Amino acid sequence: MHRWLLVLLIPLVLGACGLLEPEGEIVCTDESWPSVVVAIRDQEGRPAALGATLVIRDGEFVDSAGPADAWSELHLGAGNRRAGTYEVRVSKPGYRDAMLSRVQVPGGPCGALRSVGVQVTLELLPDAPPVRSVVVLPRSMGFGLPDLSLQLQAYVDAAAGLDTRVTWSSSDTTVAVVSPTGVVTSKCRTVTGSSVITATSVADPARQGFGYVAVYPPTTPCQ
Repeated sequence: MHRWLLVLLIPLVLGACGLLEPEGEIVCTDESWPSVVVAIRDQEGRPAALGATLVIRDGEFVDSAGPADAWSELHLGAGNRRAGTYEVRVSKPGYRDAMLSRVQVPGGPCGALRSVGVQVTLELLPDAPPVRSVVVLPRSMGFGLPDLSLQLQAYVDAAAGLDTRVTWSSSDTTVAVVSPTGVVTSKCRTVTGSSVITATSVADPARQGFGYVAVYPPTTPCQ
């Protein structure tokens, strides 16, 4: 009898101490996902997110992302799984802003129940320049040793048939140098230094893209 009494009492004691969850209680986890995912296309239906900026608004709440370093879509955590009714605006140089209103992100006890995906189409402005933008990827990089190299890519958004080549330069060659083909190489540093890597459009030198390099001194002094 004493054994059965213990079997009955132990769950009651644990529950009173908060060691057992009441049946049906909702436990929120740290799992998160973007509230809004926006697929961005041009008028021919091709992915066009690269270089675009996304802003979402719900009343006084505003969140933004970009310029994008992905081809097809931009997404926002929007306050980390934040539910709401959003206005979505996508901007990109040379294109008319695309806007969606009343994008519903359903909510639950733990925030947004799921990501909501939408798509926008960007239309060229009538007076868009032949070369709209230059995007350098990756946008930022860091090196902890000298003589390390990384291939950069420059993507030029330009009218069909235009030259999409770029020339490369480094703002501080004591930090990093860049080759004519976009290979950036770190230099020997005794203190941390930074350099801006610039890709300049051959067709329109006024259009440039930028990458940012940090080089840190190694633990063993370099020569």
